[in-house]
Amino acid sequence: GLYQNISKSDTNYNNALYELSYAYYADSQYDKSLQAAAEGIRLFPEMKGKFMLLQASVLDDMDKKTEAIQMYTQCIQLDVFDYSAHYNRAVTYNQMEQYDSAFADLKKCLLINPFYASGHYLMAMHYLRKGNIVASVLALQTYLIIAPEGRYLNGSIQWLSKIAKASDDVMEYAAKADDSQLGSFAPIQAVLLSKAALDKSYKLKVSLEDNIVRQVQVVNEQLQIDAGSDDFAQQVYVPFLKQLMDKNYFEPHVYTMFGGLDIADIQNWNKRNKKVTEPYFAFANDYLRLIRITQEMTFNKRAQCTQCYLF
Repeated sequence: GLYQNISKSDTNYNNALYELSYAYYADSQYDKSLQAAAEGIRLFPEMKGKFMLLQASVLDDMDKKTEAIQMYTQCIQLDVFDYSAHYNRAVTYNQMEQYDSAFADLKKCLLINPFYASGHYLMAMHYLRKGNIVASVLALQTYLIIAPEGRYLNGSIQWLSKIAKASDDVMEYAAKADDSQLGSFAPIQAVLLSKAALDKSYKLKVSLEDNIVRQVQVVNEQLQIDAGSDDFAQQVYVPFLKQLMDKNYFEPHVYTMFGGLDIADIQNWNKRNKKVTEPYFAFANDYLRLIRITQEMTFNKRAQCTQCYLF
């Protein structure tokens, strides 16, 4: 097509070659995609990581998982801050049912870039699979506030709805984890799955009457920072959500979570309450930004970090 008509002497030829490789990939012409990417690496070694990341995705779709993992690993060796390579390798590890390796990559991805929403959704699925329903709820909230109109909006709402109702598949997951594995989340999970918050006598902090809101509120209200924990959810999600509850930001938090839904009451609230949402947005941005510039998982160590990463 048009990409093939661009001269090699054109200053945009490197981008054209990448777009050509991607177009072949999107059209499932995998061999041609790999060839175009290989040509890109040969001609433009400064773009090697970008072309290799595309090659890895092609290999993954060709069901050459081991080769894809090797290629993603090479991408990370080229650029240790390539959060997308960590994320994509985590996706492939999940498909290979190598869940511990996937979890390690997800943690690295989100410490490099905590604003990368898809990483939080995949983290939610990891915790769900492990039976840690509370941690999954925390991760899903984080996904929705970062990308309320994102690709996993429907999936996030569907899982939160299932969790709110303690559906059969959620209870099957929950049965995989005992109290020793859940740690301080154990009593919160017991309350969550009891559905006690669905009783109308439980008072909501917002006017939006919804089972998801009820269950998210009862989870968040019980959160306590466990400074000695080495769990990602305890160190990343709990401090954020506990602080927003303490600051009375739960209302803008909920309306932001649901901001991608085509519901008039929610859209109108968000339009009318920008003065309420702005300080909440600033708080959330500052919290996530501190993770990004320190890449420190442990909450209590972040403020004292002397080494900062700037992107």
